[in-house]
Amino acid sequence: MGRRRKDRPDPRSPEPDLAPFAPRNGNHYAPTNFPLLGIQPDPSRFYDREYEPILKNMVESTLKQEAPIYEDVLVVRIARAHGFQRSGDRIQSAVSKVLGKRYRKTHEDGRAVIWADNSPESRLVSYRESQPEVRSHADTPIVELASLALPFIRVCLSDEDILYRMASHFELGRLREPTRVRFQSAIDAARRSLSNGPAT
Repeated sequence: MGRRRKDRPDPRSPEPDLAPFAPRNGNHYAPTNFPLLGIQPDPSRFYDREYEPILKNMVESTLKQEAPIYEDVLVVRIARAHGFQRSGDRIQSAVSKVLGKRYRKTHEDGRAVIWADNSPESRLVSYRESQPEVRSHADTPIVELASLALPFIRVCLSDEDILYRMASHFELGRLREPTRVRFQSAIDAARRSLSNGPAT
């Protein structure tokens, strides 16, 4: 990002309060701990038809804990839980079969976002903090990043200043163009949410 200009807002200054539109798991994001839930993944049975109820339970548990979540992140979560280092077509197909048409699916940035069962039809969801090694900004849905931008919009910061704040939040030394585009999409989504009135 380079040296901070004097007219830049200080990213360390207190941020305006954010009233979440649709809180999910408080203010923190945590990957699903399957053993803690009493679920013991068995890679040797992954492709067996009789194993589908276990996969279904894992998908339901992940969505309850982590949704909204990108579908490809969900697939990786299930694959890693079984010790698979790659999530190929067969694994993706198995997870997609379990998902079926039960869950609401939206699309952002060319990626599918899966929502939990009975999740609210809100325009935004509250942003959940996490360490970069747990979940990067690239794997955070835009509808969630938008809530990170929302308080700065409410105090009338410019888009450029909001981009700077978001980059500082994620400790990005440089705002690369793909990331700038995603953050701008989040800002635009937040502005649309405000212009459409309060969420229900």
